[in-house]
This record gives sequence, C-alpha cells and structure tokens, in this order.
Amino acid sequence: MCLPRCPTYLETRDERESPRGRISLMRGLASGALQAAPGTTAHLDRCLGCRACEAVCPSGVPYGSLLDDTRSLLRAGRPLRSWSRILLDQVLMHPKRLRRLTALLRLYERSGAQGLARWSRFLGISSLRRLEALLRPLQRPQPYAELYPAVGPERGRVALFLGCVAQELDRETLGSAIRLLTHLGYAVHIPPAQGCCGALHLHLGDRVRADALARCNVGAFASLPAMPVLWTASGCGAALKEYAREASWHDAQSFASRTMDVSEFLARIPWPQTPALRPFRARVAVHDPCSLRHVLKSTAPTYQLLRRLPEAEVVALGENEICCGSAGAYLLTQPVLAERLLHRKLRQVDAARPQLVATSNVGCALQLAGGMRRTHRSVEVLHPVTLLARQLAE
Repeated sequence: MCLPRCPTYLETRDERESPRGRISLMRGLASGALQAAPGTTAHLDRCLGCRACEAVCPSGVPYGSLLDDTRSLLRAGRPLRSWSRILLDQVLMHPKRLRRLTALLRLYERSGAQGLARWSRFLGISSLRRLEALLRPLQRPQPYAELYPAVGPERGRVALFLGCVAQELDRETLGSAIRLLTHLGYAVHIPPAQGCCGALHLHLGDRVRADALARCNVGAFASLPAMPVLWTASGCGAALKEYAREASWHDAQSFASRTMDVSEFLARIPWPQTPALRPFRARVAVHDPCSLRHVLKSTAPTYQLLRRLPEAEVVALGENEICCGSAGAYLLTQPVLAERLLHRKLRQVDAARPQLVATSNVGCALQLAGGMRRTHRSVEVLHPVTLLARQLAE
C-alpha cells in the first residue's frame, strides 16, 4: 500500500527508492551487514521524509522514527561535502547567521541587483537559480513585542511560536496571524527565549542539537502554562508535537499536548459578528503540506477556515497526498528530484485553475511560489491566515 504513495518510487520505479527498500537498507546498516558507502546512503538521502507511507501502512510501521534514527547513526562519519549541506549546517541552523544572511539578501533585493540578475539570466539554469527563485520580497525586520493586546474586549490569550526561517522569510504570515487573533479578541504572547523547532537538525541526523532546541522551547513557554501554543508553519508544528515522542522528560509531553495549528484554533473558536470578512470572489486551491496531512493528520481545519470567506470557492489541489518536493532541506540537498516533484505539483495547479494557492507551511510556500515565478504562472501562494487577514473589514 505504501508504494503508490511514495513520491520517489513514483518518479524512479526503483525498489531501493521505496519505503520497504529503504527499511531493508536501514536494517543492513544497523546490523553491520552493509557499509555506509555513498551508493547505499544516497537512497536514504533521497527520501523526502514525507511519511506518506507511514500514514497508509496497515502494520503501523514507524517509518519516520526509523529514518531519523538511521540518519543520526550515519551523521557522525559523514563530512559535509556539498555547498547546500554547508549552508544548512553552518547558516540556517544558526539564528544570528541567518539574520545576517537575510540582511544581505534584503540589500541584494533593494539595490536592484536581484532584478538585473533575473532579467539577464545571469544565474543560468543552475541550482543557484532555483534557490534564488525561492526569495520573496523581504520585509524590514522589526522586533516582536512580548505581548500584543486584544483589539476590543479580551476573549482569551494564546502564545505564538515564531520559528526561525519564518521569522526571516515569512514575516507576513506571522504578522497576519497576530492581526487576525488580536482582532478576534485574543491577546498574543511571544516568549523572547524561544528558538528553532529543531526539525532540520533532527532530519539531518543531529539529535544533540535537536534535543537542545526542544529543551529551549519547552523552557521558553513554561511561564505560560495554561495557554495554547500556536504555530503558522506545519513543519515546525510537527516537530513541536513530536517533542513528546523524541524527548523523554514530562515537560516536553505536556508542552506538546497544548501546541496547535493556528488555522485549527481559528476554525474551532466561535467568531464574533465583527470584524467581518470582505467577499473574496475567486477560486482558492488548498495545498496540504505533508507535515499537516501525514504527520499531524489535521487538514480539515484549513478548509473550514477558508470557507469563512464570503463567495470564495475553496477546492483541494490534486494529488495532495504527494509531496511538493520542499520537504525541509530537500529542495537544497536533492534539487533534481525536488524539481521533478515541483513540476508534478504545478501541473495540478494548472488543472485546478485557481487565482490563489493556500498552504500552511513556509517551505512548501517558498517552493511553490518560486516555481510559479520561474515558469511565469501568475498564481499567488499564501498562508490561509494571510488571506483572511487581508479580507478583514476594519
């Protein structure tokens, strides 16, 4: 049952690129029957970790845990060879370095160099061009307040998890979530000591750093014990939820139990008559991120939330069970397969003919929007809360 759901098997028809083939390789590596040669580990590197196989497995095989364990086993003896892995390990996993990189990218964008590079095709068809196409207009960073009071009578209080990449590349979504929550009567707390969720670290085999980040986040939100902790990126959300699986201490399990997707929270609460939402006369195609569909198993609230928009036509994007090729760091480490999966997804966008695509994960949004720009498709990609915040009637 897993084969028809495995994106890499569908693209290659190679048994070694399937869940059961990879489990055989994992078993061989763990027992010592196989050596960690490049030809063997490449099949594991090409796994997206989308866990579509796990979601349909009748035997309940915990494929995600097996994959993370194996990558952790392999990491110690593997040097960083490619520029993409060095970028991940030395920049994206360090918030201060990421902020410096973002400042340079903002200068690149606003100086006119970005427009010139894209117009002149200076970047060619290289992986650098694919990476550059992921960039969306970068907002000037403003420090987040620790508390955003409710607009009007307060109905409750929530805490917001920011993430690391989202803070730099998806500030509009975070700002939209704050605006929507406060206008619906909820005060929003943002603990300043929070950090990266640790998902990239865990999936690249760095359990030590992933565990340290989990402890940091659990401690950061410990002073707000009664509040739900909301996230805007489902990739981060899946990592936060699975602190209960990866971490053995009780506080991690308690923290994980009160984390929630912002769309799920907004879909659950009763909405007041004001503020109203302006009509949105367009078709919205919903892309289900793998982390939301296969790991969290909670896609319905996104559709429920978007259907609050008067006159909007909300449809599911075709092949939502197949990964878009973003998969955390995958679009950097495996650009060829990521590109093939992206074009598969873009064909589904063409079939749906929407004016807008809504997705709940920053990595998926960057992948899809970058593909739209490079292929000259005029379809905007937004988080659901950004669309609703835009339609708020003041």
